[in-house]
Amino acid sequence: MIKSNILKLVSYAVILSLVFSTYLLYNGSGNILKRTGLKMTGQHNIKTIEISKKVLNKHKCIYAYGGFDDKYIRINKIQGLYSKDSELYVINESIKFESLFQRRLMPYPGLISFTEEADPEFWPVQGSAVVENLPVKYYLFYADEQFRPCLHVADKIKYRAIVFFLYNNKKEDEYKVEYYVPNNGSGIDASIVKIINTLSFN
Repeated sequence: MIKSNILKLVSYAVILSLVFSTYLLYNGSGNILKRTGLKMTGQHNIKTIEISKKVLNKHKCIYAYGGFDDKYIRINKIQGLYSKDSELYVINESIKFESLFQRRLMPYPGLISFTEEADPEFWPVQGSAVVENLPVKYYLFYADEQFRPCLHVADKIKYRAIVFFLYNNKKEDEYKVEYYVPNNGSGIDASIVKIINTLSFN
């Protein structure tokens, strides 16, 4: 009887712990930058929209999504990734991103063509920067309200966006960061790139 009660108490404690940890994870408490090991210069009241965790190929991963002043930031963090694996990750992610804009077969037959590619003016602008003496690859592009890259004039542009990759050499953590700002009609310019230099590692 006593053993049974102890088991029940332990079970209740585990359940409460899981509930509490889930509450902390999804309640939006805390700064998503701090919780992913990043910091940003200046005062930014970033509202946490979602944070989730998973294990991928034995690596702990954190996905964080938040917003401030009509801007949004999405962070994918992979922990414990060797520098060579980090380079492969960036190459693979870059190929996947660029393939969205390249000529490809459509999922259904078109009236004129079976292929589709992005309009020339919607191709992403590629560049590089430096953070803590390490190269940072980035792409500038347009996105719709669902944060999907815009490919055609007919697409409804909602944001100007940048996606870039950071590597924390000391902790062996890889970051994929997406940043979205409202489209003001000025076109894709280098102003959005400034966010890269405002970020550093905790």
